[in-house]
Amino acid sequence: MTRSAMGLWHRRRISCGLGLVGVGFLAWWVLTNDPAAVDLTNRFAGPSMINPLGTDELGRDLLSRVVAGGLITVGAATVALVATAVIGTAVGTFAAWRGGSVGSTLVLVTDSLVAIPEVVVALVAVSILGTNLMTLLIAVIIAGWLPFARLSFEIAGRLLNSDYAMAAQVTGVGPIRFIGLTLLPNAARPLMAHAFLRFPGKLLLLSGLSFLGLGPQPPTAEWGAMLARGIDELERHPLVPLVPGAAIVITGYVVASVGRALEQPTAPTNRRAMRRRRRLRVHRSRHRWLGGHR
Repeated sequence: MTRSAMGLWHRRRISCGLGLVGVGFLAWWVLTNDPAAVDLTNRFAGPSMINPLGTDELGRDLLSRVVAGGLITVGAATVALVATAVIGTAVGTFAAWRGGSVGSTLVLVTDSLVAIPEVVVALVAVSILGTNLMTLLIAVIIAGWLPFARLSFEIAGRLLNSDYAMAAQVTGVGPIRFIGLTLLPNAARPLMAHAFLRFPGKLLLLSGLSFLGLGPQPPTAEWGAMLARGIDELERHPLVPLVPGAAIVITGYVVASVGRALEQPTAPTNRRAMRRRRRLRVHRSRHRWLGGHR
């Protein structure tokens, strides 16, 4: 596969991934079943026209609860990811711009703290702050900003040595304008790719803490909590735990595929550029053939 075709494939994968995530959020508006409606006479019912994925232990529609839980789980993971990306990027970029002892201190702190697993930091924060969605978000943000700070510090350090960055500094551009208009636009693509690739980890961390009972409490629909309540029914009613588990895996895979596509270098995909590349290859092969027969 040529680079242009690969670039087109990666862009299509980004569009498909974002489209699937958008469809998941729009599905909330077309569902007719109340995710919190209890019907004890319809416990663990199989799939039907009214309940496409069946019902849970309280007779609640499983599809509606998965969609409602997705709004909480995916929304919380997105908020946590954006917050960690903003905080980490701001700290890392500022440290790279200042340099000296500030940069070396940041490298020392991040290298020391990044060795501590995020789940351990989140568990300590939740045990101190309490168990609810807000404290869960705070715990994930506290645990997750260090990788963004380290990455943005390295990217900004490389960009500061580029010709256009040095030219901007010579012209006397202020620090805010220099960082906002020179450094961050050129670092946006790798930072965005890193953010998409970090999303599955945030999703699993939030779902895992909810699985342990440290997230939103019943009757709130959340994927980790749904998985925890349905794990005991795996043999008799497999859809109850498998549906939220599959939602976590599929969502993480789709978002990670967008991040992998953003990591790939861009390539021209229009026909004129492809024809120029083809003519250049033909010219080079003809030149080598004529050179070999002289």
